[in-house]
Amino acid sequence: MVKVRPSRPRLRNRFYVLALLFTLLFQMIFIGNVFASPSNHRIAGYTQYDTSANIAKEGWTQSDYAVLAYGENFPDALAAAPLAKKYNAPILLTEKQALTPVIKQTLQSLNVKNAFIVGGTAVVSSNVENELKAMGVTVSRFAGNDQYDTAIEIAKQLGSVQEISVVTGNDFTDALSIASVSAVKNVPIILVPSDYIPESVSSYLSSNTKITRSNIVGNSYQISESVSSRFPYPERISGNDKYARNIAILRHFDSNYNFSTIFMATGNGFADALSGTAYAAKISAPIVLVDKNTLSSNTQEYLRTKVSSSKDLAILGGEAVISSSLVSSILGSSSATVPSGQDLKVSFINVGQGDSILIQTPKGKNVLIDGGKTDQTTTIENYLKSVGVSTVDYVIATHADSDHIGSLDSVIKDFTIGKVYMPNVTNNTYTFEDLLAAMQSKSLTFNLAKAGVALDLETGIEANFVGPTKDSYDEGNEFSAVLQLKYGSTSFLFTGDAEAGSEKDMIASGVNLKSTVLKVGHHGSNSSTSEAFLDAVNPKYAVISVGSNSYGHPTDEILNRLSQHGVSVYRTDISGTIVATTNGTSVSFNTNPSVTPTTPSTPATSPVSSDSVKITSIDLGAEVVSISNAGPHEVDLTGWKLISEQGSQTFAFPSGTKIPVGGSLMIVSGPNAAAGANTLLWTQSNIWNNSGDPGTLYNSQGQVVSRYPQ
Repeated sequence: MVKVRPSRPRLRNRFYVLALLFTLLFQMIFIGNVFASPSNHRIAGYTQYDTSANIAKEGWTQSDYAVLAYGENFPDALAAAPLAKKYNAPILLTEKQALTPVIKQTLQSLNVKNAFIVGGTAVVSSNVENELKAMGVTVSRFAGNDQYDTAIEIAKQLGSVQEISVVTGNDFTDALSIASVSAVKNVPIILVPSDYIPESVSSYLSSNTKITRSNIVGNSYQISESVSSRFPYPERISGNDKYARNIAILRHFDSNYNFSTIFMATGNGFADALSGTAYAAKISAPIVLVDKNTLSSNTQEYLRTKVSSSKDLAILGGEAVISSSLVSSILGSSSATVPSGQDLKVSFINVGQGDSILIQTPKGKNVLIDGGKTDQTTTIENYLKSVGVSTVDYVIATHADSDHIGSLDSVIKDFTIGKVYMPNVTNNTYTFEDLLAAMQSKSLTFNLAKAGVALDLETGIEANFVGPTKDSYDEGNEFSAVLQLKYGSTSFLFTGDAEAGSEKDMIASGVNLKSTVLKVGHHGSNSSTSEAFLDAVNPKYAVISVGSNSYGHPTDEILNRLSQHGVSVYRTDISGTIVATTNGTSVSFNTNPSVTPTTPSTPATSPVSSDSVKITSIDLGAEVVSISNAGPHEVDLTGWKLISEQGSQTFAFPSGTKIPVGGSLMIVSGPNAAAGANTLLWTQSNIWNNSGDPGTLYNSQGQVVSRYPQ
């Protein structure tokens, strides 16, 4: 049923109240989110600071203490895990001059009262210290002249010990490999150069006479025998490279780990693993270091024996550092493996000028992305019911524009809803207010849709947000939640109204955007689908959700760009609701492409210039459209379409229809309409709106040839 809104005054206070409600509903807890397989999940963010915050929020709901370390370089922070474990504290990364907004928000949400800064003011400035104090946080700093002295200052906080771990201070992997077990055992991590003992280390050894075991990590290249021999009761743990040493450490301390959760982090950067050491230590879990796409034979064998008995594989960092294909290969039952005979369907519902997309998984989960305009409620709800949907597991509002959220309030009220996802953006409209009210009526809260967040669907399916990548944009469309769906070797990218700025940020994030099907951004506007983005996505198919509009969507520029990239284009304004079905290997559609890609071959006839064939008149009352050919060649109209913009009705020219040089054709409709010489019958129903109804003529490539009135 179409909703009609009575006239009502706009009350500014009412919006402020609702905005406050939105703030309360939108608990911006950006936790690690579960991948398709229930045995693994990824904790990631757009930057190392976001990932650090997300690790903290998954591992702690409240903490009196936090350890802060410099997020751009590793030396001072390598020894921090045992300190974090002693005080049950997360490790958070900070910039040199200021706390990032996400770290500040994390400190506040965890209600941190005490912060330990590791490193001197050269890496974490006094500005950060003052910022913490202004938040009411008590600050302590542990620092020395270099990383070796700083590690000793941290070691002193652990009290009298009987065991120490000794690693090189010139690299980070060995320290991170042994960090969680050292923390679990309250063992300090001592950093040394390869060829001498710093004075601070000698002094520490002299004052700690009860040490009965020194774990020396690395071969003689990392730590020489002359240095190793200076430590009491040295026991060397070595390997040919950083990954081999990582596995050697894990095997050496096997009995000290709880393998219910296994953490996995990149061996090519310190930040994700450093933050992860505190969380891993909290639950006595190991951290396995890997390359982005490959495993060493040692690591592969170790994981093969451990993952099968583990309940969870926690991946620290995004696709740019650890690929999903690598995770799939580790799990053995690859998430890219699809059971035979099970189809996934994506319906691009024809809601006119707007978006509404339904994803139906093989095992019956449903995802609804956007809800068109308010007047599309009946269309959307009838379609959901017609395909057997009674529960929508995930509702995604890509952003707050009315042509994307207009009917979501009714869907939320009329169907069983699991979770609602939306980016951090609001809108001062009644449509947005109605969405909030509908959610409140069902006691639903917003989950943050942001790069790094994943939906838990089912084995074999990955659904990950790849945008927005930032917390703030000047333009509302740039906040659009962008979801990438992968099923087997096929994939879809749903872009909302994301524009070139957001596209650029997604490319810069390093995530693999390549997708089989692209939902073209912003209804085919020039502001989206940039050349660089199209290169990155490299789709085979594209779907444009569009209806009658005064914006010129989709533009000739975008249609031409897609065609030049060899993309087959489907349009809801031409084909109605478009259903894409995939078995995980290939994608099929319920209709033919509205636009097929151009080929480099020479056309059989001369190309039609933009002004050779045009609509010369539309008699709305008589229901007669006249078109003429003013060009120098006969034109074949096979595959051409005439569209009434007000009602989005489409007339497809019969195959073989030609218009001669200087000739004209009439397309007629209405109760008394009849075909005749140079006259084509559309329908005997009325098509044109007498109060005003533009007509648009499209060629076989889906390009606008003529519009009347101009």
